[in-house]
Amino acid sequence: MSQKINPISFRLGLSQVWNNTFQLYGKNLSSYTSFLYLKLVLYNYLRRYLDSKQVFFGPLHWLVLKDKIILLVIYRSCFNSNLLKLEKLTLFLRFLTNWNLKLYLLKQMSWVNTPALITAYILYNRKKKISLKIILKRVTFVLSSCLNSKKIVYNSKGPISLRLKGFKIKISGRFDNTRNQMSKTLSNSEGSLPLSKLNSYMEYHNSEIYTNSGLNNLQVWLFYTI
Repeated sequence: MSQKINPISFRLGLSQVWNNTFQLYGKNLSSYTSFLYLKLVLYNYLRRYLDSKQVFFGPLHWLVLKDKIILLVIYRSCFNSNLLKLEKLTLFLRFLTNWNLKLYLLKQMSWVNTPALITAYILYNRKKKISLKIILKRVTFVLSSCLNSKKIVYNSKGPISLRLKGFKIKISGRFDNTRNQMSKTLSNSEGSLPLSKLNSYMEYHNSEIYTNSGLNNLQVWLFYTI
């Protein structure tokens, strides 16, 4: 029986909404293609900029209107509690595009709030040459202590309160310091994992980890009850 890796599609419109909102009328696709190019340019620049500031890069939320684009960037600082300087960042982004861009930065107090921040934390520690097994053990310990914690999100019915009920982290690929040439899998999970229940809320993020032994795939699931 087939299994959905990212079972968010059948929840859209019922309990979850898109991160991007874009309305296109008529047959002219030039504005849409320009937006896709702009999205790629901004994503690559913001990722490099935040990495240089030792900041975890979280999810992006886009709202495309007729006369402007609103971009919300969620981040988490690694060491200090200072906010990023929005003025210089906004000024430089205006040189990248002629769109009327409104940029907002939302700082999270914890990196376990979203799968994207968890992924960024794992990638950051991997760059410091820490073993994937040790990183996975640390993340699992922190997430275990956060079970039953509350979170406020926006869904199809407006703001709602969620409670973390379970999580799953999976890393697959060839790991360092192993003689076996075959791909292996590291996986940790805890709590309730309701993949197919419509009354649950799920967040998912995946990324790649580049190592000397090859490419590893990283996947993070967070499961909530409404």
